[in-house]
Amino acid sequence: MSDLAALETAVRSHRAFDAVENAYLHRAWRDDDYGRTRGRAAIRDAAIAEIAEEGAGPVRIVDDLGDMIVLETAAGWRAHRWVRRDGERIVAETLIRDGAARARALGRDFGAEALRRGAGSPAHAPLGELRAGLGQFATTRQAALPHDFPDAARDLAHAVHRVWNGRAFGEIGARRWTGPDGRSGDGEAAAAWLTELFAALPDAVLLFERAIVAPDRVALLWRLHGHHLADGFGVAATGRRVRCHGSSVLTLIDGVVQAEDTLLDTLALATQLHRPAISYR
Repeated sequence: MSDLAALETAVRSHRAFDAVENAYLHRAWRDDDYGRTRGRAAIRDAAIAEIAEEGAGPVRIVDDLGDMIVLETAAGWRAHRWVRRDGERIVAETLIRDGAARARALGRDFGAEALRRGAGSPAHAPLGELRAGLGQFATTRQAALPHDFPDAARDLAHAVHRVWNGRAFGEIGARRWTGPDGRSGDGEAAAAWLTELFAALPDAVLLFERAIVAPDRVALLWRLHGHHLADGFGVAATGRRVRCHGSSVLTLIDGVVQAEDTLLDTLALATQLHRPAISYR
């Protein structure tokens, strides 16, 4: 078990919140698609609040790639956690929850929860309303990858780029698929979900940020950028710009993808559609 998996188990299963003090630098920050939490104490307090809201219970580590884990809580919702370290301690984290599944576990309506969260967090108008930069992310044959992207993950990233950004859903192939909103199935289920996603965000593109390579698995951290140009996420088309983190863990046998675990927070996407623009008057 990695240090990150042990930390998750200590906090969620045993309420050992002091483990956060030992694992994070005081200047650490955590990103999710609701904002940035700055500082070790704030990260600890956020963990306390989340578990107080839903109750503690045994957490299941679904996949463990060292500085990236897939977890499933006692309430039944999944999350992907990515961390970066400075020495032995965590300095930065990206947390991607299955927000829709978590809302269901708490007995909350998806639309009402998105409205509640969005109404309290205004968005800067140029980012929330305009289509600035339209066309700057052309769909090339290969993905644009960070300079430190692992060589062993490049071919797979290019393949995912063709499926998502080239809309080549027919290339998904046969695989076991676990997706957002508690959905799962095979390659056809993955293609159906992607079709729904891009129907609401027809100009959306996926940009890779990081990868971790294990002997039979590759984890990809990415961000989706697009505009809400058609009905989706329980809301009529708004034209708003949306951005969200996503993460995929792909299991390979002899270089062929056999299973995929992909997650992005659709509740966070819907929340962005309800954010009022900041008024400077």
